[in-house]
Formats: sequence, C-alpha cells, structure tokens
Amino acid sequence: GWIEKLGALDFAGGTVVHETTATSALVLAVLLGPRSARPAEPEPHNVPFVILGGGMLWFGWLGFNGGSAYGANNTAALAVLNTCLAGAASMIVWASLERLRNKRTSAVGTMTGAIVGLVIATPGCGHVTPLGAVAMGALGCLLAYPNFLLHHPRVDDTLDVFCCHGISGFIGTMLTGIFARPSEFAKPSDDVVQARFKLLGAQLAGGLAAPAYAAVATAALYFLISRFMRMRVPEEDEHGGVDAALHGEVAYRTPKPRAAGSGRPAQELELGSPNGALGDSPNPMAECRASPQKNGTSASTAAPPRHWGTDDVPSTAAAAVREEP
Repeated sequence: GWIEKLGALDFAGGTVVHETTATSALVLAVLLGPRSARPAEPEPHNVPFVILGGGMLWFGWLGFNGGSAYGANNTAALAVLNTCLAGAASMIVWASLERLRNKRTSAVGTMTGAIVGLVIATPGCGHVTPLGAVAMGALGCLLAYPNFLLHHPRVDDTLDVFCCHGISGFIGTMLTGIFARPSEFAKPSDDVVQARFKLLGAQLAGGLAAPAYAAVATAALYFLISRFMRMRVPEEDEHGGVDAALHGEVAYRTPKPRAAGSGRPAQELELGSPNGALGDSPNPMAECRASPQKNGTSASTAAPPRHWGTDDVPSTAAAAVREEP
C-alpha cells in the first residue's frame, strides 16, 4: 500500500493490527456507551487466569512475530528474541513504576506491562537489534503507563484495549523508526541521519493514517448495522448477566444452603448459634447429630438431598452432615 511506498516499517503488524483494532474498539465503546451496571471499581475476574492467559498469549506472540519472517531463518530468530526482550523489559519497568506509585506490585499489572512490551515490539521486532528491543520495551512502557491512569466516564474500556494496543502500538511504530538498523531503511551511500528522519515521517504518517481509517470505517459499519439489528443487549440482561440470558447458565453460582432432607436453608439447622454457622459452636458436628429437624427426623439419619442440580448446590453444613458416620 501507499504506507509501505513511503518507506514505513511494520514487521508484524503493530500499525495495521494493534492500532486499527484498538481504535475500532474505542469507537464502538464510545458509540455504545458505558454499561448500565458498570462497577465503580472494576476488579479482575480471576487473577490466576490473567497470568495463565498472559503466558499463553506471550507464547502465541512468538509465532505471530516470528512467523512474519515467512521462514525458519535468522530474521525469524531475531524477531522471537526481540519480542521476548521487549516484553521482559516492559514488564520490569511496569512493575517498578507500580511499586513507586502504589508501594506494591500486582500480578495483573505486571502481566499488563508484559503485554504492552509485546505490542511495542511487534512493528520493529525484525528491524532492530536485541539491545534496541530492550530499549523499546523499557522506554515504550514509560510512555504508555501514564495513559492507563486516564479514564473517561463515556468510555467503558474495561480491559484497557485502547491503551494497551492502540497507544502502545503507536509508540512501537515510532520507536521502530528510532531504533531500526540502518540497513533496514538506508542504502550504504545514503545519509543515515537524513534517511532516519524520512523514516520517522513515514512511521508517523502510517501510525496516524491507519487508526484514522479504522475509526471512520468502524463508525460507518456501526451505523449501517444498527439500522437492521439491535446493538446492545437489554438493560435487564446487563444487570442479570448475559450468560444467564443467552445460555441459561453462569460461570460461577453462589451456593444456596439447604438443610439435609428437608430442602430448607441450612440456617434452620440448630447448630448451636443463632445464625446456624458451623464455626460458631464449640462442637458443631456433635450438636448437628443431636439436633432434631422440625419434621422429627434427626440430621444424621435424614436422606441426603439432591445436590448436582443448579438449584440444589449443597452447603458446607449439609455436606458435612452427609459425611458423618
């Protein structure tokens, strides 16, 4: 395309993949508006899953960047090495910034820093030296980190997609122009300084044109599609959960305590405390065996309840009663 003819460098798609998709996500977030049930302080769904998913993403990134060499060659090896170096450098810088700001380092933040580094490395991983990749990851993270602290009430970007991929992708595009090896953009007879400034101009043009095109195209498609179908789920489904509305199930269900054999809440068991909590009695299991149910059946002889259905998840108390000899 015309961006390539300008001489811009984008080895694995930092401009045409990360910047464009992040811009599309931002445009859709603005057009759709925030969730009606948006939490005031969003929290990670599952921290171990964040680490697991980040590790899997890093592994896949090696194929994404290394595979952009279109062969098992030295360029592919360099791209893989630079991807790891930039990701590691960014992760260390992010963890350091987080400790300076919050007096502690979080696992989610550290993994976010790694992903930022991988994004920054993408456009230049095959064009820079390993030392340049370290500099790109560290410097790029310093430039990207403050943007994660900015929030707008109109933009409900829970995963910080625009900051992580859009802004970091643009930073990587520009840093590629700074750290690219001269052999990647200049002939031996060229003035390297002049050729580098020309490269930076091409990087800037490509880094701005690609997301601008994505923004216009995304908005146009949104308004076109919105004429034929609903673009948001009903508000009651937002509050109740889309999984429950569309699939009739949820990922995590809070157990509903049931008394053994009676179907009544386990709090009705006389376990030695007003609220029926096992931990409030000196010898809860002894009292549980000795306490009669309201239907005249002792807890130890009552038939075990159904407990594999969605509405009959066993409580700790009921499970303990069933296991007692």
